[in-house]
Amino acid sequence: MYRIIGEDGQEYGPADLQTIEQWIAEGRLNEGTSVIDPIYGTPRPAMQIPELQQAFQQRLQASYRPQNPPPTPGQMMAPPGQLQAPGHHYPRYGQAPEKSMLAGLLLWLFLGWAGAHRFYYGDVTGGVIMLILALVIGPMTCGIGWVVWAAWWVIDFFLILTKTIRRT
Repeated sequence: MYRIIGEDGQEYGPADLQTIEQWIAEGRLNEGTSVIDPIYGTPRPAMQIPELQQAFQQRLQASYRPQNPPPTPGQMMAPPGQLQAPGHHYPRYGQAPEKSMLAGLLLWLFLGWAGAHRFYYGDVTGGVIMLILALVIGPMTCGIGWVVWAAWWVIDFFLILTKTIRRT
């Protein structure tokens, strides 16, 4: 006969092995619940009692029954029952969520000189190049670098609006 020490510190029982297995299956008793071992008379976590380990394994197997297995990395995800439309790509498994256009435009407007919108969209290389153009090459070339930077900055505005800016 087993005795259980509840979360409130109270001792419950005695309960036989069949009752304890039923409590495990119902989720009333978990792996860390203290059980007074009938052999040694000392409290131990329920998972350390060999007779109860099989009941925990059965509960674990019963609780993990995926209805649809998750897609493998790189596999395309289409909504159930729908075919993928030509030219339309659904997001890949594990891909980052789409970035906000408003946030991108605000970064472009206020911190675009530093390439902050490029960093936001994950294009670190483009952001670093814009920053170098604005701070180093522009002054070194007496403003020619700023002309290149300004053209790139204006093009980025339209890329953000059309959601075609490079995302990584």
